[in-house]
Amino acid sequence: MELISKYPFLKKILNYKLWGIILLIGVLLQLLGFYFYSYHSFTIFSGILFLSVLWWLIYFFVRNKSVKTKLVVNSVFIALLVAEILLRFIGSTSTYMERRVGFYESSYNLKNASYWINRNNKKISKTGEEFNFYRECNSMGYSDKEWNWKDMKSKTRILALGDSFTEGDGADADSTWVKFLERKIKDTSFYFMNGGICGSDPVFELYKLQHIFLQFKPDIVVVCINYSDIQDVLFRGGYERFKPDGVKFKRGPWWEPIYAMSHLSRLFFRLKFNQSLIAYNAYDREQEKSLSIIKTTIDSIKQLSDNNSIELVFVFHPMKESVKEGKNPFKEVIEELNDEDISTINLFEYYSKPEIVSNINDYYWVKDGHHNAKGYKLMAEGIYEGFFEHYILIYEKLNN
Repeated sequence: MELISKYPFLKKILNYKLWGIILLIGVLLQLLGFYFYSYHSFTIFSGILFLSVLWWLIYFFVRNKSVKTKLVVNSVFIALLVAEILLRFIGSTSTYMERRVGFYESSYNLKNASYWINRNNKKISKTGEEFNFYRECNSMGYSDKEWNWKDMKSKTRILALGDSFTEGDGADADSTWVKFLERKIKDTSFYFMNGGICGSDPVFELYKLQHIFLQFKPDIVVVCINYSDIQDVLFRGGYERFKPDGVKFKRGPWWEPIYAMSHLSRLFFRLKFNQSLIAYNAYDREQEKSLSIIKTTIDSIKQLSDNNSIELVFVFHPMKESVKEGKNPFKEVIEELNDEDISTINLFEYYSKPEIVSNINDYYWVKDGHHNAKGYKLMAEGIYEGFFEHYILIYEKLNN
């Protein structure tokens, strides 16, 4: 009290109502940011805001209590604030997007969900802690040369579809698996098209093939699938995501805004929920649903390809941890496809060669998890070998 009497301006600074107004403005700004920017957090400020609101609410009930009580409340929240900051610096509760770009982004509540069927980027910077690669996009928004019908019409057109591993995240534009395969084949009668987009999934590939790429009359379509596709479908659902008013994903849990703001809260949420915000006891069931949707989507892509005289092959490729652990989440799906005479290339088996497994860290970025240039070259070599195994059109063309 003596300090406040000596410095009157402190009374205004410590005014409870004033802080209530400031925090209310902060909450409104955060909620607007969440609504328009897919739950983007304002880095450390979101955590401070969350704890400050809690402090303000509790302080409301103790503001007329003893100085000792107030001191305890303030001490507790200072400790919580320090813990929040430490968790953010340590990164143990951070999501992939936070580690990659510095902020939380919801996998459910995306405002630009139509991005994967209507991308209009002109330039892309593939940035991570371990790399920074710049790309020029063609007029359709893809990381590739301009697709000119005059150049391709008399050639065998090979279209690659997939996510970041097909677009080539983690490497220069000339070091994607598509480019490595093109150079390995060394045949100018082939025209390669890279239709990969970071974050895409098989359901989007079906839509894009039907509504975007059929105009180019591809002869061969290579669809790449990996474990992240199971996760993506889990968040997004199947073909029902395409609505008359745009693309709509499944809704996340009601408490996701709290999870997005506070790393400290994640310690409690993760007692019951995993990083996909799904209860541990329900996760296996949800993964099975995702695999079922992927299998149904593969059948639809096959039917569409057959109706348009397209040679089709599905490439299943592993993440680094899958290679180390010797686990293939698509094992049963691949067996079903082989029974149905649908061409598959199982890179899980290709990567399981002793000389590859023993040096697996050489093919992926350590923290980011994407292939580096050496990894994309390995991926291209596995796909090249798989083409011959399945006797698809490219095999016949190469042996004429």
